Amino acid sequence: MSNEKIYCGSAKRKEFSDGGNIMNVSLDLDELNKRFKVYGFETRAGKKIIKLKISKRREPDQYDNTHSVMIDTWKPENQESQTPSGGQGFGTPRQESAPPSLDNNIKDDEIPW
Repeated sequence: MSNEKIYCGSAKRKEFSDGGNIMNVSLDLDELNKRFKVYGFETRAGKKIIKLKISKRREPDQYDNTHSVMIDTWKPENQESQTPSGGQGFGTPRQESAPPSLDNNIKDDEIPW
């Protein structure tokens, strides 16, 4: 597991008088493109995906950005088929569980419904 932090953007949370809020995010596309081969993946539909993490800063920076954006660098060990984040990604087929088997020894009149 990698603990490397690759910063690729920033965000500013804006609060509204009605209690709502919005996050304005700026991303460094050069950094994302440079790191895609290692940390990105492609879906079955051909879309390119890279997972990001957004964390709150202890204090706003000089531009009043309240959050940092980082590339999610976590990868499962020795598992090539999963996404870099280890979860079920858009391009990773889900593992379907088998349906329960039916007991052929049950007669129709023994079924409670």
